[in-house]
Amino acid sequence: MTPSSSADNAAILASALTSLTGTPVITQSDYLHQTSNGDNNATYQNINPVSLHNSYLAGGAVQQNSSNPSSCSSLPNQCFLQGSQQQIIYYYSNSQNVSPSYPANCPTKNIMASSIAIPQQNSQKLASININIKTLNGKIIPINNVSIIAKIYFIKLQIESKTRISSKQQRLSYSGIHLKDNLTLLDYNILNNNSIIYLIGQLCGDVINFIDSNFLDPIYDCDFTNVKDDNKQFMRGSHEYRRPCGWKRIAVKVLNKYGDNIWLGTAAKKGSWRYESDPMEWPVSYHGTDKYNAKSIAEAGFDITKGKRFKFGFGIYSTPDINIAALYANRFVHNNEIYCLVFQNRVNPHTLVKINTNIGEYWLSPKSEDIRPYGICIKKI
Repeated sequence: MTPSSSADNAAILASALTSLTGTPVITQSDYLHQTSNGDNNATYQNINPVSLHNSYLAGGAVQQNSSNPSSCSSLPNQCFLQGSQQQIIYYYSNSQNVSPSYPANCPTKNIMASSIAIPQQNSQKLASININIKTLNGKIIPINNVSIIAKIYFIKLQIESKTRISSKQQRLSYSGIHLKDNLTLLDYNILNNNSIIYLIGQLCGDVINFIDSNFLDPIYDCDFTNVKDDNKQFMRGSHEYRRPCGWKRIAVKVLNKYGDNIWLGTAAKKGSWRYESDPMEWPVSYHGTDKYNAKSIAEAGFDITKGKRFKFGFGIYSTPDINIAALYANRFVHNNEIYCLVFQNRVNPHTLVKINTNIGEYWLSPKSEDIRPYGICIKKI
């Protein structure tokens, strides 16, 4: 990649992230120019790519389309799937013992009553926890001794007291779920000490985000704009890699940020096409940042009444097909032209659950650490 194209990529990415975050984002060169001239009294903070990615992961509970009268979504409270037990458990924030009213054809009607409500022996242990709020630049804000029945709005007030961000301007995200003010940590199954909640805040006007040298890795940029892979197959690990044909991939700097680099495969051929695959590397997926949730999956053709169940009630949705991810891509304007943005990721194959729909394949990852960004794909519409 030439220096000018790298600069162009940084500029278009700044426009994309400004649209995505709702906050001013500038390039590193603009940051250096503004600070050297002293013409701006703003506070600057760099954006951490992993924090940004995890803040905008999109997911949800696996459930039916709410338009179906027999849907479990018509139950009075939130439904979660307990990962280790492979059974559905209902948690009720307003009562320890509740007898739910099931719809006539609900597939979970016959679940044992003993799985409803939190076990009494754990109620005191889970009364309060410590949580960590992570900002877009990777800063951790600890909040200690938070009741598990504390409403999200209360947590926002705690954040406001520790930062310059108004509670009304905050958006909080946990494992791909945008948290609602009137629900609780218990409603979202946030029960573990030191759980990480991501803060997506519209910062005060005098705070500007910038993209620094630790964000981008231009030597790994690839332009697939005019590339076609008809009748060609590529592999990453044991899964097919569907390259982002028609898109430009702006590389995120991730080498050595997760310990070893086995998940990335061979990293020696910098800036060139790679046709081979390492058996231990993670497969490639894509995700948009819009309404990529359980309802969208149901509307795409997935229906749990057909006998499909999953270990994880909350999961991160992505897809091996960038054309499906593009349905949920964030759109933005750069130089008076419209573009869209999709994250390119590697996904932990050991925790991956595959969902086949009538428009293609979706992948479900249980936790944010099971899906790692390594590129941002941009396409002109």
